[in-house]
Amino acid sequence: MRMYLKAEYRAAINLFRKGGSKEAIAAIDAINAYNADISRRVYNSIKEGFGAYQTTAHGARMIIIHQSSRRPDAIQISHFNKINGEWIAFSHGEATSPEELKNHLMPGRYVNLRRV
Repeated sequence: MRMYLKAEYRAAINLFRKGGSKEAIAAIDAINAYNADISRRVYNSIKEGFGAYQTTAHGARMIIIHQSSRRPDAIQISHFNKINGEWIAFSHGEATSPEELKNHLMPGRYVNLRRV
């Protein structure tokens, strides 16, 4: 299953610059609400036994999301960068809520879910 995180902030910022501040704020709030819903769905899916990953368009960065083996109440997020053809672990983090998970996800990219 794939879910898309929106990244249409530029259009909202252009609305703001053209004097449409109320419309821009409404557009940004809608994007944030949509991405929060996707984050909640991914978080709940991970808790149900799925694994997830995201990659950039050029394939040089990947995020792997799975249930933490150290803390049953947390989800582990691992960031990898492709350097000279090899995947190198860049950083690791944990999320205990959908809001924390949202901070790790890349807007403008699909989140791919797979049953583990």
